Amino acid sequence: MLAELAGVSVRTLYAGFRDFRHMSPMEFLRNVRLQRVRESLQNPDNHQTVTDTAIHWGFSHMGRFSKEYQLLFGEKPSQTKRKAQA
Repeated sequence: MLAELAGVSVRTLYAGFRDFRHMSPMEFLRNVRLQRVRESLQNPDNHQTVTDTAIHWGFSHMGRFSKEYQLLFGEKPSQTKRKAQA
C-alpha cells in the first residue's frame, strides 16, 4: 500500500494529495484516464470507435463517461474524434 511505503496513514496520504492536487486520488486517476482517451481520439490514425477507446481506458458506463468527458474538455468525445478525422 502506498501509505505504508510513505510511512503515513491512508487519511494523511489522502489529505496531502487533496492539498497538493485539489482533488481526491480517484478523481486524479479518472482525469488521467480521460486525458488518455482524449489523446487517442485526437489521433487521426486511431480507427477505434469512441466506445472502444473508452473501454480500452477502463470506462464501462458510456453515459457517465460522456458526461465526465464533456465536463472536463467542453465537448463531446464524438466531437473530438470528428475534429481529428477532418
